Amino acid sequence: MNMNKIGINKSLTFIQIIFLFIILNYNAYFLVPSFEFMREYLGFSDTLLGFLSGGYLFANGLSTLIWAYISEARLKSRKNVLSISFLLASLFILIEIFARSPLFFLLLFILAGFSLGSVLPLGFSIIADIFVSEERTQAYTLWYTFGGFGISLGIAISSIVIAILGFRFTLLIDALFLLMGSVLSWLIKEPVRGWADIGLKTSFSRYAIEFSISMKDIKLLLKNKINLLLIFEGALQVIPDTVILIWGFQFIMRDLSASSVVALVYLSIVGTGAFGGILLARVVDKIYAKNKVLRPLMSVIFCLLSALFFISFFQSSFELDIYDTDIFTSFFKITEKILSNSYIFLASLLYFMGKFVNTPLGPIKESVLADINLPEHRAIIKSFMIIIELVSRSISALLVGLLSDLTGEIRMAIIYMLSPWILASFIWIIISHDYESYYNKARSELEKRIK
Repeated sequence: MNMNKIGINKSLTFIQIIFLFIILNYNAYFLVPSFEFMREYLGFSDTLLGFLSGGYLFANGLSTLIWAYISEARLKSRKNVLSISFLLASLFILIEIFARSPLFFLLLFILAGFSLGSVLPLGFSIIADIFVSEERTQAYTLWYTFGGFGISLGIAISSIVIAILGFRFTLLIDALFLLMGSVLSWLIKEPVRGWADIGLKTSFSRYAIEFSISMKDIKLLLKNKINLLLIFEGALQVIPDTVILIWGFQFIMRDLSASSVVALVYLSIVGTGAFGGILLARVVDKIYAKNKVLRPLMSVIFCLLSALFFISFFQSSFELDIYDTDIFTSFFKITEKILSNSYIFLASLLYFMGKFVNTPLGPIKESVLADINLPEHRAIIKSFMIIIELVSRSISALLVGLLSDLTGEIRMAIIYMLSPWILASFIWIIISHDYESYYNKARSELEKRIK
């Protein structure tokens, strides 16, 4: 066996999975700059625009279970399932170019979101198969961090294309990206399920024994104590994440006296702490290699520090008082204010540190989930987690709005909704107590398969 060839296959596969995530995020947000055009020329109301975004995300989340079951229960090639899902999404967006009815346009976009429900569970499963447990926190951190560029890329490219070529060309370019995703999926050198876990000294992509999932297995998965705790923890963890993403932007504009452009630039600057989180994830994996229980215990610390840093930031009282609409002017003015005002500098540092310690939380959860589940079970349990988190995100976004109306200020509403991190830290303590036994149980079953 050529180890160099395996290393190349592993790296290429990981890069391909990252690009698929980028394309997914691009597709989810590329229409945002077109909302005004869609209102004026396609007859969209704000309600329909809300259904457009919310319906897409909801369909994408719910369909993860269907795609995962097709792949894992039928033992279909994951790369072929991914390729088909991207091809379907591309066709729906191509048809959308000719749509004149807002309802038909809405339906096609939601169907595109449904088609792409395969990306998260199958991407999660493939990454678990190409990286050993000691590398997974870093791998999932890189996947989420670089995959997130798709959001900015979608908004940026569409903004430029609308100005130069018009709205319909944004749909054509998106369809071409999705078609590229289909081809890219088909070209993936897919690892066998469980390759990294059992340390096969054979081919990267061939394994004589494959195991599928049954309905009986699904029931057992949902009775697994650690799985249930991870799903509950994930539902709690996404509450503050969602609140900061959606309402943090409004907080900057309203309470810190800033334009929408200034709010975007400021959050981009202080949000760079997330890149430091990649290095922190590497530290977590090194610590894990010495003692497995320390991985979930690190999450206890990160949850509490995230709550501390972000609550302190949102309690800070200062004003940016910048209302520019030009990105570059805003950047220079914000940078000057941060560096010249020690209070604003410290407050901004709190947000930066919050992103720094918060970034590895999701990847640690993914790593633990992969560790305690058999390869053919991972995509399914990940799908359940995505669906529960989807509901949690929706409720949390709504609750902040209600609390803001009740309290009369958005600041306190956000702070209240950051408290789930504290509860999540206690769940991680419980997980750490039983984690190693569940890990050993899964490992023992995998080792039986190669004897």
